[in-house]
Parts: sequence; C-alpha cells; structure tokens
Amino acid sequence: MIWLPDGSMLVTKKSGVFYHVQNGTKTEIKNVPKVYVRGQGGLLDIALHPDFAKNGGIYMIFASDEEEGTGGHTKLIRAKLLNRGLTQIESLYKYH
Repeated sequence: MIWLPDGSMLVTKKSGVFYHVQNGTKTEIKNVPKVYVRGQGGLLDIALHPDFAKNGGIYMIFASDEEEGTGGHTKLIRAKLLNRGLTQIESLYKYH
C-alpha cells in the first residue's frame, strides 16, 4: 500500500486486485495488467512517481506469464492513474 497526497491510499493484493481506499470506501482500479499468481508470484509492489500530484504516474511490479517458458517473470510497468483506472501502461523491465 501507499499513501496518496490527498490522504487516501492505493492497496495492492497478491491476487492481482488493486484498490483505491478513501474515507473507508475501497474502489477497484480498472485495467490492471494480467498478474501471474502462484507461490510467491502475484501483484507485488507499487510506488508513486515523484511528481504524482501533477502527472498521476505510478510504478508497479508484478509476476507476469507473458514471456516464453513456464512460470512467472518479474515485470515493472509505469502507468497513469486516471478516473480509477490505469492508462498509458508502459513496460519498463521484464526479468525472465
């Protein structure tokens, strides 16, 4: 989880679900990439862009099965959080 400048928070769950929690109400974030959940793999971590208040940028690390071979591979993405959904999703790093 991570706190936002407005006092609300973003919460990730290993299962791949991603929430915005504000005033005790949680809203699921849409358009989260497919997450490979097995063993220790799943939706792992989130960080805000240093200028999040202006650009809505976030970084996420999760397990992905989109590469060749079997099992999960660590993937880092950058995206914009807009209207309770992820947009402009960009893959920055994949470890196979």
